[in-house]
Amino acid sequence: MSTHLPWAIVWLRHSLRLHDNPMIQRCIQEGYRPVVLYITPSRELEMDRWGFTPLGPHRKRFLMESLVDLRSQLEEHGVNLLYLEGDVIEQLSLVSTSLTLTQSIKIYADREYAYLDQKIEAEVEAAFDVTWFHAQLLTNPDDLPFSVTATPHIFSKFRGKIEKYVTIETLTEETKWSKMSQQEAALPALLQEYTKALPCDSDDTLPKDNRQAFDFRGGETAALARLNDYLWNTEYVTTYKETRNGLIGPNYSTKFSAYLSLGCLSPKLVYHEIKRFEEEVVANQSTYWVIFEVLWREFFRYVAWQHGRHLFWPGGIQHKPVKLRTNHQFDAWCKGETGQPFVDANMRELNATGFMSNRGRQNVASYLVHDLGQDWRAGAAYFEYQLLDYDPCSNYGNWNYIAGVGNDPRAGRKFNVAGQAERYDAQGEFTLVWAD
Repeated sequence: MSTHLPWAIVWLRHSLRLHDNPMIQRCIQEGYRPVVLYITPSRELEMDRWGFTPLGPHRKRFLMESLVDLRSQLEEHGVNLLYLEGDVIEQLSLVSTSLTLTQSIKIYADREYAYLDQKIEAEVEAAFDVTWFHAQLLTNPDDLPFSVTATPHIFSKFRGKIEKYVTIETLTEETKWSKMSQQEAALPALLQEYTKALPCDSDDTLPKDNRQAFDFRGGETAALARLNDYLWNTEYVTTYKETRNGLIGPNYSTKFSAYLSLGCLSPKLVYHEIKRFEEEVVANQSTYWVIFEVLWREFFRYVAWQHGRHLFWPGGIQHKPVKLRTNHQFDAWCKGETGQPFVDANMRELNATGFMSNRGRQNVASYLVHDLGQDWRAGAAYFEYQLLDYDPCSNYGNWNYIAGVGNDPRAGRKFNVAGQAERYDAQGEFTLVWAD
């Protein structure tokens, strides 16, 4: 790269990877020197109305590992990754003025779909020259047979239209790196501290529990290894539909969710690798069902985009008149001390590891809302605090669904938790693992 090339900011939000990264690719293609930023917004570090700090210790550790991995890969190409915290406009302005002495710097960024994130986008767009990308989506919104505001209310109708009318795009072409010299890559002194900064250090992280279902390690390197292992090395993908309701062990489900949530793994890469596997090995209901689940993730992003702030309101996207409460029973639920063994086991797994199975999530959410009569938003906030794979669209979309204020064509999903335990934990193995 020439020393005459101007700086540009690549603001990565939840696309922490080099593969299928149109922001970095376009930045370099258009003749800029990239500086990659990750900013943790202020609200993630401040206590919410329920008493939780949204960026909890499990997700913070996973984010740290993901940034370390990405930073290492970028350094091989002479590119810096800066980590900052606080008001997004202020942090972008700090970097911009440090690089150019003005705010007239080009920014490449991935779009988000939840209300508060889109509100930030509007503020950024008003202050900077930004090129946006839908790097977190499987589909291109411009290719849909419906507008975002007309997104089907029912998942089956959404899925049917996507499968019938939409062709999933190929991955973004590989970035044509041209390694910068140390002089070219050198940043102003004011920014140097951010090239080593991270969201936490080893003193802040929780010890890993040896009962965990999977040893989640953050970063693109681990994400690609998991994808390769689950498909090509073990072919566990061929039995996914039969095992997906499991509770113990690493391979009853894909364990892709945490990597997708931070964008260490591209949904398009998952889709195309499944399709390649189906062509080269076998196609069955299980291989299709992984794509089915990726489409659920996609659906909730469009739902969040469609409904904006209403996704987070007490009456959800249905605008239902509801009266909600929380009391000591919510605290017991959080601690895994409700007295319902299956619920408590799942909550203890979540608290210790930052992960819970899909079957567990549905049951504990139903129990909180329908058995304990607690505010579903408190449960959603607690999941945000604890889950490694938290993303606002899937989290709040699913809680709307369970609470009967979302996309469920029924009035709500009340699970018979005791019956579910008998069906999915018949011998009590899972409950025993998390007995205390």
